Amino acid sequence: MKNRIYRTLALSLGLTAIFATSNLNATIFYSERVDIPFEFKVGKHVYSSGTYRVEQSFGSDIATLVNLKTGQRVQMLVPVTNRSTDKNLLKFENKNGVRTLKALS
Repeated sequence: MKNRIYRTLALSLGLTAIFATSNLNATIFYSERVDIPFEFKVGKHVYSSGTYRVEQSFGSDIATLVNLKTGQRVQMLVPVTNRSTDKNLLKFENKNGVRTLKALS
């Protein structure tokens, strides 16, 4: 009888540890809100001006720029050398009046 209780307890603790650590990997870090006062382009898509937030999962090389009003999302790779724990920096290029989002660091 004691062995059955110990096995059940060990199994419960093991499953709890597995699920608890899997939730840690899914943690999303949010930055402060960013107001972009102009229309911009990423690839072939044009995004409206507005308030955006940068989201990035723990340990991921992909950051997502989310429009807080429309929910529109833009995903970009963040090179290891550009990662910082401070504020996110959006880099735009302006060619002939068309602004293009080039980097997120």
